[in-house]
Amino acid sequence: MELSEVEQRILKALLKKDKMTARELVDASHSSTSVLNPSLEHLIKLGLVNEEREHSFPRRRFVILTESGKEVAQLLVEIERIVEMKKASKSLSSS
Repeated sequence: MELSEVEQRILKALLKKDKMTARELVDASHSSTSVLNPSLEHLIKLGLVNEEREHSFPRRRFVILTESGKEVAQLLVEIERIVEMKKASKSLSSS
């Protein structure tokens, strides 16, 4: 399974906030609607996120992490943390 940078940012944003609208995800992922929609479709197909629609006006579409999506998002955060620690360690040793 390969995830684009935008898809990774979507997963990490959803880890911080249980459910988000498409507009919130555009902002959180620093992307556009034209990039977000195919990314969401891919994440849905992979079983990492689900969509939920409100039944009353304004009938917003929410995106929610699945359990698998939470696991993947947590791993992404952990990988980032390790990479940052390695960078900090290298910069200290080269000083």
